[in-house]
Amino acid sequence: MKKIYFAAASAVFLVIVFLSVGLIGEIGDRVKNPQKYEKNTTDSHEDSHIAEKPKTEDFFHAEKNPVESVSETDEETAFIIEDGILMDYVGTQSYVVIPDNVKKINKAAFWSKDSIEGVVISGSVTEIGDYAFWSCDALRYVHFEEGVQKIGDTVFWSCPSLKDVNLPTSIKEIGNDAFANCDALTLHVPSSSYAQSYVNQNRLTHDNVYAEYTEISGKIINPGQYSYGTFTEFEIENDISFIGARAFEYCERLTSIEIPSSVQSIGGQAFAYCDALSLVTIHEGCEEIGDRVFEYCPRLSDIYLPSSVKNIEPRSFSYCSTDLTLHVPKGSYAEQYAIEHNIPYVNDYNG
Repeated sequence: MKKIYFAAASAVFLVIVFLSVGLIGEIGDRVKNPQKYEKNTTDSHEDSHIAEKPKTEDFFHAEKNPVESVSETDEETAFIIEDGILMDYVGTQSYVVIPDNVKKINKAAFWSKDSIEGVVISGSVTEIGDYAFWSCDALRYVHFEEGVQKIGDTVFWSCPSLKDVNLPTSIKEIGNDAFANCDALTLHVPSSSYAQSYVNQNRLTHDNVYAEYTEISGKIINPGQYSYGTFTEFEIENDISFIGARAFEYCERLTSIEIPSSVQSIGGQAFAYCDALSLVTIHEGCEEIGDRVFEYCPRLSDIYLPSSVKNIEPRSFSYCSTDLTLHVPKGSYAEQYAIEHNIPYVNDYNG
């Protein structure tokens, strides 16, 4: 009889052990693979939910996410449009025309799209969301067709190459800091319009004549192309015609740079934050030095500027060395610039 009781007890014990092992295994599996045990909640209410875009502060420290680009022949598919709202652009064109079926450009839709140089906002668009073109380094030209009514907050914040924006009479609202940190910008506005009142109130550079888009000819160094480089020397090729915005920004070991005569223009912040940069030589041929090109170069002591230079933005040499000296031809625009901005200069350079 004892043997029978013992056998029965043993069987019960083994069943308990097997059940326990199974339960433990399931618990472990739940921890490793929780999605297997989640309740299916895809009802009609949740299916209709659309996740919001990140908030403005999410972009301050965000990296530029790599996006699979499209070929020029597929440019029409480069616009991601949902219910008339342009959500994103994944194309590679330098000149972009917003399609006529777009009613609104969503916030951050073109955030940091560095390939874009010119944009035409079609008249079908009535509103542009906050920070839609935030930090587009190569953006130089924007034309708004009649129909656009609202430009959101910080839409063109920190576009260092932005020079010309044409605003229509249909504009009724422009948000806070819409053109902040675009120091080379001229706004072209209709007389007696809301846009005219806006530029007057905010003391922005403007006129009443629309600008035309012009392509950059020749070979260029793209915006941000060599930024954060660790080299101490760099030779710019003789066939380069344009140095893009932020092209050498944060090249903290670069000690000197020579700009060949083929270069006609230097984009905004092209050499900003180059801590070791002490000597810059720009040869005859360069006509324009963009906004904050050499800003925060604390060791920059000598810059040679040729007579061909016709425009230097006001903050091109902000926060440079207190020993900065401009070497300029006598009677040149560069000399006049040095005088107006109280920068020491000497007449010992002819390009």
